[in-house]
Amino acid sequence: FEKAIITVAPGVYVANGYSISTITLVVGPEGVVVIDTGMDMGAAKDLVEDFKAICPLPVSGVIYTHGHGDHVGGARAWVPVDGAVSVYGRPNLGQEDSAFVRAGLKVQGFRGAAQAGLLLPPGKVINNGVAATFNAASFAGDASGKVPITHNVTEHTKVTLGGVSLELFPCTGETHDALYVWLPETKVLITGDLFFASFPNTAPVRGAEYRDVQGWVECLTSMLSLPFEALIGGHGRPYTTDAKEVLTNYRDALSYVFTETIACINKHMTPDQIVHTVKLPDHLRDLDYLGEYYGNVEWTIRGIYSGLLGFFDGNPTTLFSLPQRGEAQRMANLAGGVDKLLASCKAAVEQGDYQWGAQLCDHLLALEGVDVAMLKNLKATCLDALGDALLATTGRNYYHTSAMILRKQAAAMQ
Repeated sequence: FEKAIITVAPGVYVANGYSISTITLVVGPEGVVVIDTGMDMGAAKDLVEDFKAICPLPVSGVIYTHGHGDHVGGARAWVPVDGAVSVYGRPNLGQEDSAFVRAGLKVQGFRGAAQAGLLLPPGKVINNGVAATFNAASFAGDASGKVPITHNVTEHTKVTLGGVSLELFPCTGETHDALYVWLPETKVLITGDLFFASFPNTAPVRGAEYRDVQGWVECLTSMLSLPFEALIGGHGRPYTTDAKEVLTNYRDALSYVFTETIACINKHMTPDQIVHTVKLPDHLRDLDYLGEYYGNVEWTIRGIYSGLLGFFDGNPTTLFSLPQRGEAQRMANLAGGVDKLLASCKAAVEQGDYQWGAQLCDHLLALEGVDVAMLKNLKATCLDALGDALLATTGRNYYHTSAMILRKQAAAMQ
């Protein structure tokens, strides 16, 4: 994640470490094409100045691979005046955020901050899985630098910008507003967040509309039909060797999880059963660029199930549920009383069975007459331990953030 401008091919550069996402710069005889613009104006302005040492030519065009803020927020640094250069993107750019706004959802603000570790002290966050940790204290500027699109990409489109030939392919994947870029002259493929060095983030902890996993696989397959020799993902360093093999394995991993999940669904298995059945084959699971740093296989399975079939898992028992307190009281009765349920909870924590301990804490917290502050601290212990053991940064950060909040709530009660 070190800050660097990396040469990928003649006239093709990727800026890594300026923002949490990659910024690709393609130099032609007449100007520079910017593919994704970073998260904020400050970081983008730094890159504008640094890149002048490589190429003093003006910007001839901007391309958005999708509408996530970390890819569009720095555009104004490259295009100070609307309409000054051509800006390409999908007509539904930013659809994900628009759906939240239309529904009146606000909780995603907290959930997004929690999964990113923005509420945690610096020492508690390792990184964000596919980039360096976002440091709010050193945030270089505002993230409102998105520039309006001048050209909507609705189909495979060939364009020439700054004397550079590019091909734009609209598709669906991590977002419904995605496209990828092919540079035929240099054989470079720029994927946006359709690829980065982690198992795909198909079901984000913060929440999102269903990310069409089958469509994502089809998109990756279409990329593989191109004779690319270098691969630039939406985050992290580019691949200039074994690029085709890397993307093939990435596609195969996602395809495997999808097809095996569908096979299990057709056997009338529930999500809880499927997640303990479908695992990546060893030859894929052991690849570093398929590590579950950001996405997660189990979350992908659950996302596929709910995305295609909805809330009901097929077991009629789950069509309705007991009230939380009613179920908790029944659990206490089974244990022989609240004190024995608490003893079982403490024993689970002492034995390192933190998932069970957290679940028992939830039952106990639903009951009346319990030591709420003590239970919140006990649950926080479980969540911190679960977070420490989890590779996926979004889940780890969410665990640790939730534990921190529980401890603060407990302290306020004492």
